[in-house]
Amino acid sequence: MHTAAQPGGREGRPASRACRFPPRFALRPPLTSTLYVFIGTVVDWDKHLPSILAWGGSVVTGLFTLLGVWLANRSSLKQLTVKLAHEADREHKDAIRSRLEELYTSIEGWAGHLVVHHVTYRKVMEGELTYNQALDITLKSENSLDAKRMFTLADLYFPTAHKALQELKELRDQAAAIQSSFKEAYRQSGATSEKHAKAITEVLERFNVAVTNYKAALAAYAQDV
Repeated sequence: MHTAAQPGGREGRPASRACRFPPRFALRPPLTSTLYVFIGTVVDWDKHLPSILAWGGSVVTGLFTLLGVWLANRSSLKQLTVKLAHEADREHKDAIRSRLEELYTSIEGWAGHLVVHHVTYRKVMEGELTYNQALDITLKSENSLDAKRMFTLADLYFPTAHKALQELKELRDQAAAIQSSFKEAYRQSGATSEKHAKAITEVLERFNVAVTNYKAALAAYAQDV
């Protein structure tokens, strides 16, 4: 028994199923409609062009303003850094000069007092004074100079002249040793000593040369500050 073909479809299939899958080109809008939409968009964009340009100009202007501010701040920071470094260097040099002046004056006072002290006791060695007379003179001319501070300044701030300073200390100790030796001999015999007088004279002469050399080293250092 044959089945009759259904209208609008193949044999054996309902006609309604053929309408569920329309051709693909039926989903696309007509070309003229798409063209009208595009033209409308272009026309609308053209209307807003002045506003867009103004906004873009503002953005560009703002960016250049920020760049200018950044460059100005960078330049100011660089100038400030250079200024602070210059001021720090100047303050450091001023401090060095101040310490140098103090040390130079202290060395002169300390060396002068030390020479006078030993020359006074050399007169005892030569018989010009008694030991008690020399003791009275040295007590009256007692030096208030802070030798410890002087040597501290020399070691901390002027290490380049350390060798000359060390020579001063060694000659100071030699003069003190000669005087101590004479003091012990004088206590036992009360006699003068040409030997001690000659020895301390030689040491004091070398001491004066060492002081001159050390002061010259300080002066040379001051020229470089």
